[in-house]
Amino acid sequence: MSASKEDILFDLEQGWSKGLSIQFLSARSSAKFDLSNCSVVKQVHGDSIVDWKNAGNPGVASVEADGIFATGDQFANSKKKMIVKTADCMPLVYVDRIKETVVIVHAGWRGLAQGIHLAPFERGLCTPRDTWMWLGPCLNGDSFQVRSDMWEQFPEHQNNPKYFRVDPKDESIRYFNSWDFVSDQLTGAGVELFYNVEVDTLTTRAFVSWRRAQKAGIEKLKVQNLTVVGFHK
Repeated sequence: MSASKEDILFDLEQGWSKGLSIQFLSARSSAKFDLSNCSVVKQVHGDSIVDWKNAGNPGVASVEADGIFATGDQFANSKKKMIVKTADCMPLVYVDRIKETVVIVHAGWRGLAQGIHLAPFERGLCTPRDTWMWLGPCLNGDSFQVRSDMWEQFPEHQNNPKYFRVDPKDESIRYFNSWDFVSDQLTGAGVELFYNVEVDTLTTRAFVSWRRAQKAGIEKLKVQNLTVVGFHK
């Protein structure tokens, strides 16, 4: 598949990760992507992360999880890809250059409330100071309108205006700054190398947005944004 100008691509060229490709694919490219050699999971908005060898293949009933990890040359030599699908939720990619580990995560707000963004560190898959991280296209700020059923899941942060800004016209509505929330949490955990592509899915039409689809009266998405990680050489 040839890359679209709308895709966001990173090719790593250092150490064990040399040849690793990180792709945040647009709706156009996601619709055309060949899933036949990919590890996928049945995403359930939880905090489980599974080994790529135990994840399923497209078209096969797969394990329920919201993240996949791979370690060492077996994954590099397999030429297999790991994939998560999003349509407003946050895709996160972790590369630990010392442990030679790659993790890919689908983080909806329920997953963030459960701490899935910190789980690779808490479970020993990655070490913060040795890990490079990427945050892909997702909802943020004015696009991420929420109500109390959501913000009450973040009891330590719900009254922090940096993360939950109250709508001045309606106190039952707040706006979640997911980028700052995750960035601050990762910095607090010790991550030093963190890159946010700063693409809001609601306002960037090249990427699928569930909220945009809902506003248009679309009840079911045919395509989701793919985040694809794997070695290309």
